[in-house]
Amino acid sequence: LSDEYSNAGQAAQAVDFFLRAQKEWDFPAATPTPDDRAEGAATGDAGAGGGADTATNLGGGLGAAVSEPELRLLLGRAYSAWPGHQQDALATYNAFLRDLPDDYRGYAAKGALLAQGEDFAGADRAFLQGRYHARTPLERATVDQARAQATLKQLEGTQRTLRDPAAPSTPP
Repeated sequence: LSDEYSNAGQAAQAVDFFLRAQKEWDFPAATPTPDDRAEGAATGDAGAGGGADTATNLGGGLGAAVSEPELRLLLGRAYSAWPGHQQDALATYNAFLRDLPDDYRGYAAKGALLAQGEDFAGADRAFLQGRYHARTPLERATVDQARAQATLKQLEGTQRTLRDPAAPSTPP
């Protein structure tokens, strides 16, 4: 659903949908508190939230059950697709990781977001933490795939810079 909204240029609607779902099913908010935002500004991170792992139906004809952690990851993904809201996505992922520090998915999502913002060192740290917390070969492969995509993006940027040093590191 997040991808559907995003592909249609409606990331704000996806964020609104996931925030309403949190309230409707009484999930704790996955948005940062003022204290968390201040801490994030000081450290380059942000975060907050809470969370039980209860499953619920998203409704709207989707028919898919989603747990509170999955809803928070979807919210982060929707924020990351919304131009100008990468800090909200980072705050959502940091909240997820603070509440569920052993869940590899938060580290993989944070790493992908950091790579999208060209913080490749931060992305690599997140991917390494995700791999450490991944318990099964499939989970490790998921983290490895996200890390490989980030590395490819970094190499493509380097290649563009080598071809035309005056060009910006990100494509238009």
